[in-house]
Amino acid sequence: MTLGDWLVALAFELAAEAAQRAQTPMLVKILATHMKTTTIGEAREFDISPVASWEDYLQGAADKTAPLLTAPLEGVATMALHGNSAATLGHCFRALGNAYQIGNDILNFSGGDGANTCGSDLRRRAPNGVVVLFRDTLNADQRPAFDDWYASGSDDDFDTWFTAVQHSPALGEAATRMNAMMARADDFSKTLPSELNAVITPIQQLLQQVCVKSVASLNQA
Repeated sequence: MTLGDWLVALAFELAAEAAQRAQTPMLVKILATHMKTTTIGEAREFDISPVASWEDYLQGAADKTAPLLTAPLEGVATMALHGNSAATLGHCFRALGNAYQIGNDILNFSGGDGANTCGSDLRRRAPNGVVVLFRDTLNADQRPAFDDWYASGSDDDFDTWFTAVQHSPALGEAATRMNAMMARADDFSKTLPSELNAVITPIQQLLQQVCVKSVASLNQA
């Protein structure tokens, strides 16, 4: 059994225990729902075809990231009788998760995301918001060529496409959309009960640091 499997099992064990103590059986269902969503998001990482649209990218990015943030807070909200805040929490953290993922994607092209090489997402065909926006800038002749190269999985011409991404408007556009996502998350958080907002604020600040770092990496380029 891998460490990840063990952690998932532990999460369900703790959720079941908390549900029993708080007499809130919904906790296990909340965890199961978010685990399912995360699994769907992670599975998209194995598809080497280019993400066709920005909306598809946001769906995958939010599915992969947001449930990890939402599940514990939604559980707390349910136990504290703030269950009607679940939808707003979900919207807030999907926006935050998307902003974080976009910031990380920008950093992938500057070497600031912890990956071994710049542009590693492009090289291994992992979903990346900057790549999605770059693809949108290509004309009718360039896009099929890029799609064919992307689907091939080959390292040939990687440097050519990597340089093209870096010199395109995609990085700047990604930063603009990231900031819009942060503002959207902030708007949602302001409508939550003060007790929940106080818990969310430190998480927002932590994720904002990644976003600020990504913008700084563009200014240094």
